[in-house]
Amino acid sequence: MTTYQGEATVIVNAVEYEVTADLRVETEHVGFIAGGMRQTVEGLRSWGGTLTVQGPDAAWSISDADMARLRLPDGREGEFLVSAGDFSTGPLVITGSGAAPF
Repeated sequence: MTTYQGEATVIVNAVEYEVTADLRVETEHVGFIAGGMRQTVEGLRSWGGTLTVQGPDAAWSISDADMARLRLPDGREGEFLVSAGDFSTGPLVITGSGAAPF
């Protein structure tokens, strides 16, 4: 799956925050020339997106974390950092670390 939209839980310092996530996986494509022909291969994959949070306290706690975990309803998890957004109310823009949990 390359996208996820729906409910999720963010865990920061053992505190859980309910959020709505809009996430995607992006794949970099790298071009090169081989045998005189231009070719393209898949490169690095990254994931991220936005989180809509429930109130300024949750937004601030999540955005202030050094690293947070995102848990989907099926139990899969992934770590992320907040890279931008309205840190007082959201939405928060996140960048995932490691494999996407979706």
